[in-house]
Amino acid sequence: MEGGEILKDLGIHIVNIDFDLQTNTVFAPGIEKADPNIIPNDEVVVVRDDTVVGVGKAIMTGREMEECDNGIGVKIKHRLKK
Repeated sequence: MEGGEILKDLGIHIVNIDFDLQTNTVFAPGIEKADPNIIPNDEVVVVRDDTVVGVGKAIMTGREMEECDNGIGVKIKHRLKK
């Protein structure tokens, strides 16, 4: 999660979501905004309300994450447990 904070501070590879992260999968419909420079297999940071809630591996490009109505956007490796 520390690496996620670093990416967020740098403003790169950020995926913004609008829901509570309960699983290790982020589906494309739940993604509000994604860095357009993300390509599959990039390490990404998942952010909700300016808080890092997870880090994982991109499955699709940032552009696809924003535009797709289905499919997996990010596979989470570590997430904030509540």
